[in-house]
Amino acid sequence: MDAMEVKAIVEASGGLLLNGNSALRVSRIVRDSREDCSRALYVPLAGERFDGHDFIEQAAAAGAVGAFISKDIKANLPKDFILIRVADTLKAYQAVARASRLRYNVSVIAITGSCGKTSTKNLLSNVLGNRKVARTEKNENNEVGVPLTLLRMDGETQAAIIECGMRAKGEIADLASIARPTHGLITNIESTHIGRLGSLEAIADAKGELLEALGRDNFAFLNADNAWTPRLMKKTEAKITTFGIEAGDVRATDIHFSLDGARFTLETPAGTIEAGVPFPGRGTVYNAAAAAAVALSLG
Repeated sequence: MDAMEVKAIVEASGGLLLNGNSALRVSRIVRDSREDCSRALYVPLAGERFDGHDFIEQAAAAGAVGAFISKDIKANLPKDFILIRVADTLKAYQAVARASRLRYNVSVIAITGSCGKTSTKNLLSNVLGNRKVARTEKNENNEVGVPLTLLRMDGETQAAIIECGMRAKGEIADLASIARPTHGLITNIESTHIGRLGSLEAIADAKGELLEALGRDNFAFLNADNAWTPRLMKKTEAKITTFGIEAGDVRATDIHFSLDGARFTLETPAGTIEAGVPFPGRGTVYNAAAAAAVALSLG
């Protein structure tokens, strides 16, 4: 993230500056007092067994110049230490990540689906290897991790690839409201999460929240071979590109599997090429076709 003035952070978070200079510029946002906190704003998140407010003093000692707080604290802090009072530190953290993301006019590709999210993200990231890309790392596909990925963006970032995980209805919509994607990809709809959501229809609708977040100037990518795609298509005004094996605007044909992976012909609106991936399995071919569809839209 490029440096942000405290004043902009206060405005984005809807908080109240209790202490410190509003003109100070913050270089990063951190959630862990054990990280490099130099010139950082510390966000004390709370879990079932911990409360980050207990570590504000530790963060300050590690170089943090300020912190969000959502309750009164007792800590030995520098006199000029920034304190911003907010109702909810997680919501404030997400709001600042959203504001930071909106500073950059770049493509933000959000990926969800019942399976294949990480593989598709990695394939697409490799295809975009000549560009500076911010992308989801490890399991950062939730309400805490998505903001972290967005905050890795800076003025040199050319694209961001965001995985969106889901445990319940409404979560994809929340993540999309933070990431503000320009491109939305749904790998497939399968029975994953059916224990929580109750039916494939409910899973499709929950994943479809990503499409509902896209505008008519945005781009959607859907699996042509998945039975739920016609339902998903009705959820967006975005420009739709399909991918698949049996059908699709971007289609993998003449597939050959071996211990070394898969080779196939990739048929696209831009032409036909021979391609391959170093992993066997039909699902990987779908992921490759999906990544190719997004990459084509990015030029």
